[in-house]
Amino acid sequence: MSSSNTSKLLFNLTDLQSSLGGHIEEINGIKTLYFDNENGKGHFRFLKFGKGLVSIFANVHLTSSFIFNIGQSKSELLNFISCLNGSFSYASCNSHTTNTLAKQQTAAVESEHNFQNFILIKAGCETTFSVICIDKAVYFKDVNGTKNAPKSKLLSLLRSIEKKGNKLHLKFYNLEIVEYVNQLFPSTENNAITEFMRFEGASYLIFANHIKQIYESTMASMSQSNLTDSELEKVQSLGEDIIANPEDDYTVNMLCRSSGLSPSKLQLGFKAMFNRTVSEHIRFVRLKKAEHLLKTTDLNISEIVYTIGFTSRSYFCKIFKKEYGYSPKQFKKKSFTPLVEK
Repeated sequence: MSSSNTSKLLFNLTDLQSSLGGHIEEINGIKTLYFDNENGKGHFRFLKFGKGLVSIFANVHLTSSFIFNIGQSKSELLNFISCLNGSFSYASCNSHTTNTLAKQQTAAVESEHNFQNFILIKAGCETTFSVICIDKAVYFKDVNGTKNAPKSKLLSLLRSIEKKGNKLHLKFYNLEIVEYVNQLFPSTENNAITEFMRFEGASYLIFANHIKQIYESTMASMSQSNLTDSELEKVQSLGEDIIANPEDDYTVNMLCRSSGLSPSKLQLGFKAMFNRTVSEHIRFVRLKKAEHLLKTTDLNISEIVYTIGFTSRSYFCKIFKKEYGYSPKQFKKKSFTPLVEK
């Protein structure tokens, strides 16, 4: 896939123009859509500033609410979203809800295949935001080798978060990142070279500070457990086993025997690494496996219950509906769009 085709998968300014009108200008790779019409007033800026990396900046005042799509559903994306002014809603992970991002807040949101990423911009107020969008398949393609050690560490961190049974979704107040977002406004200086360098530099700083925030948040939660690195590695290994074989009959005593950890350290480790107790983590992994089977196979409910390690169909249906808002049967049949705000 060419780089131009890759950037179109992440963001297409021409599609945005067809919805909002206006005209597109390009200066040294920075594309800007300006509009001032019945749809509202403002601009969107776009720059592909690295392999698999796109920087999007918006400053708009719309007359009606507007859904701004990021990427196509077949892409697996990592989006770093920052709100400078106003507020808006955004899709989080693969859930069927949206979350609100307010002024001076930032979010790191990882999505997965077949999930549409979007931002819902509200009408009637000035809204300013930035999105650093990463196409994971492209960005992490060449992680092998020492020259790409930072990428390898970031990929390792994302994988460790996924081992908790979740996609990345963190939200913070971060004034430092927001200040860099402010630098993405078009400059009054008529110098194409310096404008490109300024926009690219601010995009990299936003990107770097988001990654710093992820590392600090993740490492802080793990250090609070008071477990040694060796003990945390044992917990991580157990978590991987549960994800790989959710149907096995796990008990705390059995996991303690296989790892050599005491029950208290086992629970502390699971809370630190997965933010769940042992039983909560096992149940969560089984539900995620059930969700996948409902979406991708023709297995009936009883077969799925057996496949994921539950013994009671009624219990499975009860906790599945509590987690997803639908019974397993309804979930299998229903197709819906994630537009319900949390």
